[in-house]
Amino acid sequence: MTDILLNKRLDEIMKKNFLTILSLLTAGIVQGQNIVSIPTTGQNYILTRTFRDTVRIAQLAAQRTIGKENQTIQYFDGLGREVQRVQLMASPTYKDIVQHIEYDGFGRENTKYLPYAEQSGNGSFRSAAKTTQADFYKVGGGWDLTVMKTGNPYAVAVFESSPLNRVQQQGAPGTAWQPAADRNTVPSGANAGRTVATEYGTNGVNDVRLWTINSTNNGAAATYYTAGRLYKTVLKDENWINKNGTGLPPSKEGTVEEFKDFEDRVVLKRIWETESKALNTYYVYDDFGDLRYVLPPGFTGTTFSETVSGDFFELIYAYKYDARKRVVRKKIPGKGWEYYVYNNNDQIVFTRDAEQLARGEWSFTKYDAQGRVILTGIEKGHTGDDQSSLQSSLSSFTGPLWEQRGSAMEGYTNNTIPQNIGNITVQAVNYYDNYTSIPGLPFTDHSTYSIRTQSLLVANKVLVLDSSPAKWLWTVNDYDDQGRIVKVSSTNHLDGTDIVTNEYNFSDQLVKSTRVHTPSTGTAVTLSTGNDYDHQGRLVQVRKKVNSQTEIIQSKLGYNEIGQLTTKSLHSENGGGNFMTSIAYAYNERGWQTKASSAQFTSLLNYNVNGTTVLANAQYNGNIAQQLWGYAATTNSTFNYSYDALNRLKNGVSTGTVMSEAMTYDDMGNIRTLVRDNGTAITYGYNNSNKSNRLNTLSGGLTGSFTYDQNGNATKDRTGMLLSYNQLNLPKTVSGGGKTISYTYDALGTKLSRTSDVGGIKTQRDYIGGIEYSKTGTGSPVIERIGIEDGFLLNSSGAYSYYYNLTDHLGNVRVVLKKGGTSTVPTAAVMQKQDYYPFGKTKSIATSIDNKYLYNGKEMQADLNGGTHTLGSTYTLEGQLDYGARFYDAEIGRWNVVDPLAEKMRRHSPFNYAFDNPIRFIDPDGRVPIVPIILIIGYLTTSQPAVAPTRDLAGDAAKIQQAYDSYNTSIVTNSLPGGQQSQPVSKVLYQAVKKEVVKKVSTEVKKTFQTYFKDALDPKKDGKYSGRTSGTNTPEKNIAKRDKNHHMNETHGPAYLDKTSTNSDAIRGREQVNITNSGGAISGGGTSGNRINSISPHNKKLEKYMQEALKLK
Repeated sequence: MTDILLNKRLDEIMKKNFLTILSLLTAGIVQGQNIVSIPTTGQNYILTRTFRDTVRIAQLAAQRTIGKENQTIQYFDGLGREVQRVQLMASPTYKDIVQHIEYDGFGRENTKYLPYAEQSGNGSFRSAAKTTQADFYKVGGGWDLTVMKTGNPYAVAVFESSPLNRVQQQGAPGTAWQPAADRNTVPSGANAGRTVATEYGTNGVNDVRLWTINSTNNGAAATYYTAGRLYKTVLKDENWINKNGTGLPPSKEGTVEEFKDFEDRVVLKRIWETESKALNTYYVYDDFGDLRYVLPPGFTGTTFSETVSGDFFELIYAYKYDARKRVVRKKIPGKGWEYYVYNNNDQIVFTRDAEQLARGEWSFTKYDAQGRVILTGIEKGHTGDDQSSLQSSLSSFTGPLWEQRGSAMEGYTNNTIPQNIGNITVQAVNYYDNYTSIPGLPFTDHSTYSIRTQSLLVANKVLVLDSSPAKWLWTVNDYDDQGRIVKVSSTNHLDGTDIVTNEYNFSDQLVKSTRVHTPSTGTAVTLSTGNDYDHQGRLVQVRKKVNSQTEIIQSKLGYNEIGQLTTKSLHSENGGGNFMTSIAYAYNERGWQTKASSAQFTSLLNYNVNGTTVLANAQYNGNIAQQLWGYAATTNSTFNYSYDALNRLKNGVSTGTVMSEAMTYDDMGNIRTLVRDNGTAITYGYNNSNKSNRLNTLSGGLTGSFTYDQNGNATKDRTGMLLSYNQLNLPKTVSGGGKTISYTYDALGTKLSRTSDVGGIKTQRDYIGGIEYSKTGTGSPVIERIGIEDGFLLNSSGAYSYYYNLTDHLGNVRVVLKKGGTSTVPTAAVMQKQDYYPFGKTKSIATSIDNKYLYNGKEMQADLNGGTHTLGSTYTLEGQLDYGARFYDAEIGRWNVVDPLAEKMRRHSPFNYAFDNPIRFIDPDGRVPIVPIILIIGYLTTSQPAVAPTRDLAGDAAKIQQAYDSYNTSIVTNSLPGGQQSQPVSKVLYQAVKKEVVKKVSTEVKKTFQTYFKDALDPKKDGKYSGRTSGTNTPEKNIAKRDKNHHMNETHGPAYLDKTSTNSDAIRGREQVNITNSGGAISGGGTSGNRINSISPHNKKLEKYMQEALKLK
């Protein structure tokens, strides 16, 4: 069978002293140069061959070209430890990229080296890798001048002198971040010793409050923990210095303290704002170990009750559980209670918030037999708080727990609760596995596509909210045999259709996407995008074609030898011979962006130094200390930023273009005062005598007052505009000042249209996956704008002109360019220039185009808050920006509704923007602040070790996935925000970044192993169960993931942690010890909850496992 075509993965092939693993993962443009692969035969190694095209077994030994295959060689020492990793010919000029790895005398990788590019490519072991790496990064030397040079191209960890091997100092690449002999003696202003320091200890007397649930189970009161009862970890980031001076106790300002009990539960996170003021976040547990309350820094009392305390409603997180330890009620600060009802599969069937309670409705979800969501909607007809009765009905329900295809309800059966069709409004339906028996399916021809659709989503429909008669928006997916979506057919609310066809290369990268947008009347628009990749799968070129217009190269990307993005050229009409403009990027030794420069706009970012001069306000932890910018290749304006010990922006002051903002905050991070341009201070007054996150009044430089509904949504804003909201807490209507504005959404929250009536003049804007229609009066909607990755297209009687956005590191649109000139002599006409205050208020310089996509690339709702805007002038009384999940008011620097994901950031106000650090963070969709994606590109492509506690790669991966999958927004490509960009092509560069994130997480985040227990619900009948698991998450999350749908859940309670370790053998032995201690396996006549032993008594490694288990602490 030597002629078998390999489609995904070949079996492992054993050689004399190496293993070749054949995998098919990445892809690129086929290159003609032959692969030169000469692994060093005197070394132990694993060779991984990654194919980008088909290969037959008989041809495995044949010469292959770079465009057909990638190779990685991992070299190991005699102890089986990896000592070098070589990516064969992986640089843009086909040189090897080498990662040097070394260990200290205790086997720890205490120094992690940045990768470097060799000057040749053959895959051999480089015995002088450490020296060559130093030469590559040598100041004034090296063979790639676009790579930042440093005498310290590595990150050093300092461990404590104990068997625990705990890190005391963690450095990073660069001279400033190398460990000091004593971190506590680093003087103020020193551009050295700036490591992350960690100290360990226990709590002191009257140090940490012990919160106890009261006798009525509706509040808690505090005493103090006895000294020594909690583990204490103190973290000092790179900005921390000992302000007390040498020889004195270390200062507390800027430190973070975490206290855990003996069950490894966090009970307190304390952050020191000053030497004498700490912000405390307490976690309160009940006797069953369930988290009942979280008390953020704004709450400073020693007792509270759910029924009588105003502080409880305004500030405290609360949770209630049923007998199965499921959350049945939850309260977010400033919002009423939320309710949850479950079926006997522990799936959430009903949810409601405080506003739904008032309306007498529940949101419901139905599932299929595989646990997939198939139906969601609203059930009305409920009275009062009927959660208990609903839960009782579901708990006693003896019918099926899932639906299957049928005819009773939208193509499904109606066997599960809720069943009263008369009270139900279905709002979204998902169809899986096949296209048969789907009622009303608008696209029915799937004959040329794969029939292997089992487990895949083949179609869904979503209701347009408040539509009458009901209008459904369909999406139908067609797949190839690899499960890739090759065609997406959809309908829209204007009765048109969109057909998107996708083409992929061998390793699943999107190479072409064509969208045909057909209006209900009129001519179709065809938008085609092609993506080209280099031999390592790096995106190097994006091509665009609109209708019959000439195809252009929209962007061309260049990289340095270690894979950092260094150039981006925009718009070529002659095959890349000439471009309209180009942007050059640069990074510092930490991989943080320092430059984005073009002939029309330049932005320089400084952290700790400006050139070689240490800044007076130097920042070492990723905060930006200084931004220089100008509307040319040079800079003539400078913003200087200062921060408090909590990394909140205190002020931003500029020279050249004069702008300034200065802020003070309360303990929750709500702005208390804001002074702009040295004018009259705006004073913020909050509910509950300023012990609340809900803004009540503005006075001084800006005046106004607010009111809220029970979900914490502002129903009256600072200008007196009245707002109403839909079930998703998105603005539905806005009225006041002679204006009426209304929004239409689908049931998933995608904005479909915006209508405005100002003084009798009616306008409407419709949004269809990045295509925007405009309509005035009784006229017909006309396509006005189409969003593309680097800007937008404007329609003029069917001819589309290209406009490009030049942005800063936050994705703020600073310049809009229109392509002019000829194909060989292209010119860039500047159509808009825009400056911003730190929190996003605009300061227009020049505009001859009505572009509303501004701060963070989000759409300005100019007429909200009474704002106005005309061409050539600035905004007056800034409008609000639509981020997708929420609207943001840059005039006052805060959101007007509660963060939907507030629980992920409990220390912060649910209304504050970007952790009060808008120079470093953005919020892609209004839910979770993240570091802008361009910084992540710089960080990842330098392969910086994931060792700096100021970075959380796993968290970044999750947040990027969450934020960018939800709204398909890319800061790098400047595509449209919100739910207004649905084309697969908009995700291309994001997917490349995401792949790098996943790669870094998989290689740098270490897997840990755990043992756990599950106590019997009936100890007289069953014994304690012992198990083990593993993962790259926290030990608790690893166990929680294993415990979900555990086979012992019917007879045993929730799993809880026993031991955790990085030693899998020790954990395996520990599991057997636990089984033995619990009475032995049932198969051997024992009384534990385990039927069999985890290790057979005849296992030859039994003694080894037991010895390793004894070493566990």
